[in-house]
Parts: sequence; structure tokens; C-alpha cells
Amino acid sequence: MKEANHSFFHHSVCAFRKEGSARLKGMESCMRVIGIIAEYNPFHNGHLYHLNEARAITGASYVVAVLSGNFVQRGEPAIVDKITRTKMALAAGIDVVVELPHMYAMSSAGYFASGAVSLLDNLGVVDGIAFGTEANLADIEVVAKILRDEPESFKATLKAGLDRGLSYPDARARALISEISTNVPELIKGPNNILGIEYINAIARLGSKMSVTAIKRTVPHIGGRLGRFASASEIRKSLLSGNFEEGAAFMPDFTVEILRQAGTYHRLNNLSDAFQYKIRSCSPSGLREIAEVSEGLENRFISSSREYANLDDIILHAKTKRYTLSKIKRCALNILLDVRRDDFVPAQKYGPAYARVLGFRKESQALLGFIAENSRIPFISNLKHLSGFDTLTQKLIETELRTTDIYALSADKEGLSRLKNRREEYKTPIVY
Repeated sequence: MKEANHSFFHHSVCAFRKEGSARLKGMESCMRVIGIIAEYNPFHNGHLYHLNEARAITGASYVVAVLSGNFVQRGEPAIVDKITRTKMALAAGIDVVVELPHMYAMSSAGYFASGAVSLLDNLGVVDGIAFGTEANLADIEVVAKILRDEPESFKATLKAGLDRGLSYPDARARALISEISTNVPELIKGPNNILGIEYINAIARLGSKMSVTAIKRTVPHIGGRLGRFASASEIRKSLLSGNFEEGAAFMPDFTVEILRQAGTYHRLNNLSDAFQYKIRSCSPSGLREIAEVSEGLENRFISSSREYANLDDIILHAKTKRYTLSKIKRCALNILLDVRRDDFVPAQKYGPAYARVLGFRKESQALLGFIAENSRIPFISNLKHLSGFDTLTQKLIETELRTTDIYALSADKEGLSRLKNRREEYKTPIVY
């Protein structure tokens, strides 16, 4: 695995463009590009199965992965950084890896899906997306339509559940049960099923022509192991507890080797001191300006930080019945990363303002030129190429820089990993 300099990337795109639009149109008529939305945290045997099935079922010529950055949707730092996970994706056979900006990567399922689907659609070349699920696509589509249309009976039952103090996921499940006979709890408790529903609805809202392909999962998302397969959460548990060989049994050899070379892991609790500083230097009114912090959560965080030193304990103490643990984790990281509601809301409304390529396979170089020719948003290899763009884009960039600064502090080991900072976003070469 190599790292390409940025001039190589731009030279490749420009050279391909010079061959003329006729070749581009010819390429379009004979190829099929499928998108995969992923965290690869880390890349494991189940991901490889999903990738191979997606290619086989769709007949894809190319696969483009939209990859979360250094922080992931459940509100945690990724176990290894986005460049390391890009190397895993490319080694597996992904043709191009594009980054999902932080404001979408670390959001609730709906915003996460909307941002990723919008990014794939705006590339202008993706024919469909493939996602993993524990359910049947037909059942997922039924639930997606109800959530999209929100009939009055559904809204009334949902409101009644929230008024009784149920969490939003529980209230929504009860409302769905009242609408359909499908086994709703089983259908919507799986994170992949929930994301599948959101992908379908995001495509519908955008009016996109992208198709959807559901790949049946064989292992539960949480706590699952079966033969050579285990969920990412189980693998992380093994790796972070020091049982590397136990986790390695469920990963391809290339992932194992890349992890060995990474040198360190990242975990949420390593950010405890940074969070304590942030929470103690911010007023309650200032905390209320942070994205997703509402309904007194700022006071719970302040109270918890006075009783507990570690961020893991602070989060558990701040959690309420109304909110999921992932929601509380995202709130805590939004506080630490200073992600403000005034920036977050417009970002979710308009979708990613650029597409940043993190890596590509050399034999897929032609696809880069095709994307550059068709993308409806700037297609770049480096954040420094976005200077002079609109305010929203600049806000997205500044957020990415902050997340890189803070992510380095979540590393287990002292040394170079904890000295990395926002300059990495300007100087790190794309991987090929």
C-alpha cells in the first residue's frame, strides 16, 4: 500500500479529462458503480463478505466507499485513524474511498444516512448502494414508507409514547407496531436495519435514481460470533482488552497486518482530561449552544463531571431513560469538539459541500476522472484545496481540523500518535 502525493492525484484526473468526453460517455454506458457506506472499525470478515456479495449481486464494475472519519456514528473515536482504515478498504478491493465529513459521520442515524447518501448521489456516477441488514428488504421498505409519510395515527401514537417518557426509539417502535403487523421490534432494533431504512428514505427525499441492494447479515451486530464472523463491536472489545489474536481470528490477513503496523488504538476514555477541561471552562448557556445538547442535558454533564473523573463514567451517569447511550456519547464529543447547533443544523439541511478522496486503487484510476467530470460538488484530495469556498464549507473544514486535533489525544500510547494535529489534514497523502 502506497501513499500518493496530491500532484499525482490531480495529474491523473487532468490526464483522464484530456482524453475527451467521448470516452467518458463510453465508460458510462458499460460500467456499474455501487456505493457502500461504512466505518470499517475495523474491517473484518463480515465486511469482506458484504463487499464480495455486493459485487456479485449487482455486477458492479467499481465500488466506491463513503468512510466515516476519525470519529464514528455511535459517538466514539474510531479504533484506528481514517487513513489506516482506508488502507484496509483498498486492500479488500474497494476502488475509491471518499470521506464522510464529521458533522454527518457522528450524527444520529437519519443525518448520518442523509449525509452519506447525498455524498454518493452528488458524485454523479453511483448507480446504487448496497447495505447489510438482518431483515428482508421488503419489510424495511414498508417501515421506511411509514416513517417517510408519517400518517396521523403514527404521529399520535409516537407523541403519546414520548409524553410518557419513552426514549424516541422505543416510542417510534410502539407507533410502528400500531401501524403494521411485521415483527417491528426485531426489525428496527438492529443498527443496520435502522440505517437501511434511513438510506431508503434519504434516496427518496433526494429524488435520487440510485437503487438499493440489501445483503443479509449472518451475525448479530452486538455480541455476535459465528464461525469466522464476528461483529465489529466484539472485535474491538478483544483488541482493546489486549486479546489481539482473539480479534484477529475474525479479520482478513491484510487487516491484521495493517493493525499491527498502526502501533496504537484510540478510545473514548482517553479524552477524559480534555473533556473535564472543556466542561469546566464553559457556562451552562454555552453548553446549550452545542449540537444535540437539549432538555437539561448540559446540567447532567456538569453534575456528572463533578462526581466522576473518567469520561466513560460521566457519560453513564449523564444518561437518561429518554436518550440512547450513543446519543449521550455524541453530545459529550460535540461539547469537546465544540460542534455548535448553529453550524450543525445548516450542515444537515444542505448535505456535504465537497467530496474528499482518501484513497484509490491504481487500476481504478480512470474512475477518479469519471467522478471529477460528473461530480456536482468539489472533488478534492486535500482540504487546502477548498480555500475561498462558502461559509458552510469553511465551517465543515474547521470542524474536520478540530476533530483531527482532538482525535490524536484519544490514542493509547504516548509519542508521535498524540502529537499529530490538524496539519495532517493538509499534508497526509492520499493512499493508492
